[in-house]
Amino acid sequence: MRSRAASTVAVVLLTVTGASVTGCSSGSDSAKGGPSSPAVGTERSGSTEAGSTSSGSASSAPESIPSDTASPASAMWAEVYFTRDGALAATGRSVSGPGFARASLDAVLAGPNPAETDAGMTNGVPLGTRVLGLNIADGVATVDLSGEFEAPSGSLSMQLRAAQVVYTLTQFDTVDAVDIHIDGKAVDTLGGENQPANGLDRDSVRTVTPPILVTSPAPGSTVKPTFSVAGLANTFEATVGWSIVGPDDEVWASGAGTASAGNGTWGDFDFQVSAGDHAGPATLRLFQQDMESGGEDNAVETPVTIG
Repeated sequence: MRSRAASTVAVVLLTVTGASVTGCSSGSDSAKGGPSSPAVGTERSGSTEAGSTSSGSASSAPESIPSDTASPASAMWAEVYFTRDGALAATGRSVSGPGFARASLDAVLAGPNPAETDAGMTNGVPLGTRVLGLNIADGVATVDLSGEFEAPSGSLSMQLRAAQVVYTLTQFDTVDAVDIHIDGKAVDTLGGENQPANGLDRDSVRTVTPPILVTSPAPGSTVKPTFSVAGLANTFEATVGWSIVGPDDEVWASGAGTASAGNGTWGDFDFQVSAGDHAGPATLRLFQQDMESGGEDNAVETPVTIG
């Protein structure tokens, strides 16, 4: 179980396609396994309505997002997890309540948008999978998924699709662990691949978590010349290198940020980068510096527009 005391919320406002909605919430890896986004709501426990949870109030909501999450018309910026290069990848969506956890899962099932696809993201969850029900009680989210979720495609694929569900649901303060049911029935493992289906938390899916997992900005975002970068990392001396690369591979700016932990321990990071006077399409590149060769390891690229 994770420590609630370690969880805080940091608000970062970025301009995303004309709306100020992107950013990340902080918290130690023991608390949330990485930053979450502004206006991350608290799902109230105990809902048994099929395919839905009831919602609590959002915290530190940006001005463009209503803070009254009890209203069906309210919205929040939620982390949504896909896959890239055989590992987990993160992006974000504005989702509407009530039932933010359900809405976030629906965003996963809908798959990456064109900008995310261009950034190399794919969906490990098989096409046609549906959320049949979702109940959050006593720190456990029990999600009932349709049988398509177990479509055979190998152990790595099963681990990835389970990780997508776990990371998406555990961004909410009331979710410590996830139990996955299939077609209304409790199961011990998924798809005959020995992937556990119960008591899943972020630690249980670390094998498919990349050394640097970027949660903000989302691919395709429009950001200001100085903007925040957030995510989760396990790097040497907790250092996360960064560069902003313009057209023709011209490096506009570079530097390094620091995560809350490293050297075999997961920590979250949230630091600002600046492109200076540059504007236009660019690529944010985060990486781990190879101390021997000076090269860049475990690089993650996020296309953005600076303006």
